[in-house]
Amino acid sequence: MDGQNFNNGQNTGTPQYSNYQDNTAFQQPNVTPGNGGKASGTQIASLVLGIISIVLCCCYGAPSLILGIIGLVCGIKGNKENKNGVGTAGIVCSIIGLIMGIASLIYYIVVGAAIYSVGSDPSSWY
Repeated sequence: MDGQNFNNGQNTGTPQYSNYQDNTAFQQPNVTPGNGGKASGTQIASLVLGIISIVLCCCYGAPSLILGIIGLVCGIKGNKENKNGVGTAGIVCSIIGLIMGIASLIYYIVVGAAIYSVGSDPSSWY
């Protein structure tokens, strides 16, 4: 070496510690239950059906209601097996699609009733 022998090769009995603290030594490993955190088919189906129900809410509300209910059931069933973000997103999209479908259905019923009442009154034709 270069003549600088620390402790002259003798063991002083005190261990040498660095300033680094290893906080990971006491943590449990992060193990995800189920299929390793992967989304199941029912969760993906829930997400797809929820998105389609949001898109189709302007089609008189009925397709949105049907797809939203099916997506909600698939999302709940998928989250019972393995809970992750895809299943939760599918449930949220399905609920949004259901709400928008109900609002659209109510809108079309009210507008249809108003058009029918105006159309059935012959005095308003002139």
